Amino acid sequence: MNTLHHLTEIFKAAPRLSFNNQSRLIFFSDTHRGDSSWADDFVPNEILFLHALQHYYAHGYTYVEVGDGDELLKNRSFADIHAAHHNIFELLKGFHREGRLHLIYGNHDLTRADPAVVAQQLHWATDETTGKREPFLPGIEVHEGLVFRHAETGGEFFVLHGHQADFWEIYLKAFVQFLVRQLWRPFQLLGIHDPTSASQNIQKRGKIEDVLTHWVTENHFPLICGHTHRAVYPVNGNPAYFNTGGCTNPRWITGLEIDRGRIMLVRWRIQPTPDGVLRVERDILAGPRPLTDFVRRPAPIQSPHLEFPLHPFGPWREEFSPESVCK
Repeated sequence: MNTLHHLTEIFKAAPRLSFNNQSRLIFFSDTHRGDSSWADDFVPNEILFLHALQHYYAHGYTYVEVGDGDELLKNRSFADIHAAHHNIFELLKGFHREGRLHLIYGNHDLTRADPAVVAQQLHWATDETTGKREPFLPGIEVHEGLVFRHAETGGEFFVLHGHQADFWEIYLKAFVQFLVRQLWRPFQLLGIHDPTSASQNIQKRGKIEDVLTHWVTENHFPLICGHTHRAVYPVNGNPAYFNTGGCTNPRWITGLEIDRGRIMLVRWRIQPTPDGVLRVERDILAGPRPLTDFVRRPAPIQSPHLEFPLHPFGPWREEFSPESVCK
């Protein structure tokens, strides 16, 4: 199946969720929560992420996790991940209890495309104190994509992880999964990173972004995704392609906020004060801009062209490269 057509099919099948100008939403992706071993990319930013999530919980945000929340390629057991990051999952329970949690699966938690796996892993969990199975996120569903409909304008934007634009992840999925679990995890324990990952390979990342922005241009729908670990906020009339960035960068995480009808790219990081005290700071990297700049009443979606030119959109993707974000 053509990649652009595949994205369109996901869009058509995605559940529709309504929000309005009083709504608050936070989108994070690529936390890659692991088992607290040396291969757990989440560990360095765990406390930072927990602080940010506590802020969003206290201020009434809905949390949308845009894929690769749990590292299920490198780790066979979700129970090990749950035990390693218990405080994070307790907070997620609070979001879910109040109807403020939505989960999307990515290529590293692709097993959650199966509702039976979701029920087994997320509906119940073992209490560390009693050893008994207790409700965890009862009834939660994990989706490949979601469409958020803006009540004031009737406009929509599409949210998915983004690996669906990656040739390797679609057509060589089983081979990639074997490489990550059997080869790159042991190498990572020795400090060697996966050069085939979109977050590490600049050329691969650019091709994926080209596919996603081409879909936006063809169909005139704003898109929020993750996967590449590079934060993107469209500027100067460029296609309405947003990327949350990721949560495994050294000492900082990025995400997208929607707050009372405005969207912005934010960064959370740890900074020292002049007197040597470490503080968690939230910076706005881009925006806020009104959603009406991007979200308009949708026209009927058309099937994309089968032919697709590579790299049609030029250097605008460098706007929020890791080098510029960490300044």
